[in-house]
Amino acid sequence: STPGLTELHLLRVGRHFRTSPECKIIVGRNEAENEKIIALASSEDTLLSVEGIGSPTTIITGRASDNEIMTAASLTARYSDAKHLPQVEVTVSTLKGISYKLICNPATDDLIAGCRVTDNWRLKAEQAGRLAS
Repeated sequence: STPGLTELHLLRVGRHFRTSPECKIIVGRNEAENEKIIALASSEDTLLSVEGIGSPTTIITGRASDNEIMTAASLTARYSDAKHLPQVEVTVSTLKGISYKLICNPATDDLIAGCRVTDNWRLKAEQAGRLAS
């Protein structure tokens, strides 16, 4: 399907992760991107952040399983100022008024490498032999 205007705007923002064909996770890199993510969020999207500390705003677009929401929470924790803590409390909310907290471990390098969009693309290109090393 053709991406909508919101999807095109979101392509210009944040760090992009894919956990499945139906689920995209975008993690803001700074306050301006966090504000843009919030402004572009729809009632179908899920937002995550770590309260009371420097934190990205993370958006999940598409259908997300509980496991994918936990992955997004872990990514949010990793890119927050609480990344050095063994466990981080992440707030998960929707524009429909649902809000709850998850306790998670900050994402590992392996988790990031496994679902970051650019890393996946590069790995697939190398496997196809199209990218010189």
